Amino acid sequence: MFKKQGAERSKKSVRFARAAKAAREGAKSGLSRIKLNKTQASFVLIAFAAAVCAAAAVGLALNSFALGEGFKFSPFGGDAVILEDLGGAGITLSGAEEFVQKNKADFEAVVPLKTAEGFELRGSAGSRKDGRVTVTNEGLFDLGGVTVEQGVQLTASDFDRSAALVSADVSAELFGEADPVGGSVKINNRPYTVVGIFSSDYGAENLGDVILPGGASRMLLGTAEVGRYVFITSDGVSAAESKIKTFAESASGRLKTGDYSITAGPGTDGGGTGAKSVVYIVMLIICGIVLLMFLLFPARSGETPRSLKNEIIYRVSRSLCAALIPAFAGTVAGAALGVCAAFAYTRVCGVPMFVSAAEILMPAGAALVLALILAAVSAFLRFGGDKNA
Repeated sequence: MFKKQGAERSKKSVRFARAAKAAREGAKSGLSRIKLNKTQASFVLIAFAAAVCAAAAVGLALNSFALGEGFKFSPFGGDAVILEDLGGAGITLSGAEEFVQKNKADFEAVVPLKTAEGFELRGSAGSRKDGRVTVTNEGLFDLGGVTVEQGVQLTASDFDRSAALVSADVSAELFGEADPVGGSVKINNRPYTVVGIFSSDYGAENLGDVILPGGASRMLLGTAEVGRYVFITSDGVSAAESKIKTFAESASGRLKTGDYSITAGPGTDGGGTGAKSVVYIVMLIICGIVLLMFLLFPARSGETPRSLKNEIIYRVSRSLCAALIPAFAGTVAGAALGVCAAFAYTRVCGVPMFVSAAEILMPAGAALVLALILAAVSAFLRFGGDKNA
């Protein structure tokens, strides 16, 4: 019995060794094909590099333009819906937060955010400026495109405090060479302690020269509630807009559209889908044709007799090696070039560059999957036969 088991193990070891040998010989044959056909292999590399570069560059550029437009809509990007109480609608922050909690699948958060103009700003330098003031809460700093460059951000504990953040663009104008943090800025002759300096990210708009906590709403805006709320959506703005309308109507208790307004952001879903699809199709066609021309080139004949199973392993290993080495090298180079091209284009257009891993990995993955498929097809259909190269 033990001899029989030992014999079976020995046969399996022999079969495994033969299969491994066939794979190694196939890989060597694939490398030999690349060496013997350097020109065609170079065309494969260049084709994959150019195709992936074009797809990644287009995807990154379109994504950057879409996100850039979104930040013009709100500091939270385009995946947001703004609900504004125009008077008497009875919409409160607590009610909006309760609504978001009940609809967690559709909303990430709600942040009060209102910017008003016509305020007199004075700093320690003695200069006066007519500026804009934004009233909000800590959600702007946790979720929005705002960076606190110096000092600290506003927190929930600052809601009723006379705390303020000053824009980096006007801090020098209001405070001169003095450190604004810890100083005082007067808004309509009322002092507020400066706790930090902020700047907007990605060209985010709808922000004032000074940011104050929600507790300043009554003093500056004349109402206890900020009255303007940004709902940050989790699954697109279309479905969220109708739900917010239902919430606004229930909050007001009457169906008067003049009591509130709802403005949906541009969103980021499907931006440039048609253009990206065309580029992907052209990319795959070019890569496929060039790679097939390379794989159709006659292969060097094998001299070692093999079983059917080992012959299949040999052919698959040979085709995979021959196809994937130039395709992978081209894909990596193309992805890097695509990022550089997208950066250069967005820089020229004055749009902030947003690097999305998906816009790089999707064309790269599609190119490599195509290479795998064509390698498998060439192995099993025996493109080119086994003639001498």
